[in-house]
Amino acid sequence: MGLPSELGIAVVRDDQPRGFGRILELAGADCRECQIAECAPTLPALVARFGDDALRLGAGIELFESFQPLDPREPVSTLAPPLRVEEVLGEYAGVLLREPERADPLLDLHGGEHTYAMVPEAKLENGVPQTGGWFVVNARDSRWLHNELGAYCGFEGKGEARFEDLGINLNVLPPGMPMAMYHEEPGQEDFLVLRGECILVVEGQERPLVAWDFVHCPPRTKHIIVGAGESPALVLAVGARKGPATYPVDETAVRLGAGVDKEVASSAEAYARFSQLEEGPAPDLS
Repeated sequence: MGLPSELGIAVVRDDQPRGFGRILELAGADCRECQIAECAPTLPALVARFGDDALRLGAGIELFESFQPLDPREPVSTLAPPLRVEEVLGEYAGVLLREPERADPLLDLHGGEHTYAMVPEAKLENGVPQTGGWFVVNARDSRWLHNELGAYCGFEGKGEARFEDLGINLNVLPPGMPMAMYHEEPGQEDFLVLRGECILVVEGQERPLVAWDFVHCPPRTKHIIVGAGESPALVLAVGARKGPATYPVDETAVRLGAGVDKEVASSAEAYARFSQLEEGPAPDLS
């Protein structure tokens, strides 16, 4: 098969200082000063014949769906002066030449030209975010809520400072106290025991847990974790917020004081027998 120039097609090169290069050849050697024949084959038909070699026609060239050549009735000299993009590319741009270097290399570092606005830092008061945005807080300085079930730290605030997609919290569980009531949720939940011992009830099965045991619960997995051993356990919990929980009856959970004796669909009913959470100091996290 002949070279592109022998087939009577234009070759676009990017070895010139300008971003979109030059038109170096528009016809074969024997008709360089002639008009391009109106019956010349379209680029897609020729590209199909080249196969993978079409991608090697010039540095930085990428093929798209189609290509609009120059007006075949307009003669162009062999070494044409640099043309504007609009003159080279038609309505359906077929060849896109990328600049070998960006003016600002930081654009590549941060995802190119189409970047998002900068996320602001959230305002914190007593370790609790008051506005949306990123923040850093030590768990000992965050807000802790207490009742007979133990201590709970959720890190988030209210309104725009609420975590919309993901709940994450620390739970200090006294021996024999459940983290919540036996339940299932439409989102994934995961747990990591950071300290102490626990009992996991999952789909009616009872499993012992120790420090650094990880528990994964796909959506709709019925489960609960109960403190065990002789000292409070510390558990990190993470869950996708896909919808409300439901509270089925489970004999094992009921026996451990971690489940409802009749199925309910609201958290208000499930936790009616427990006192309200009250803000208090951070527990021992050592």
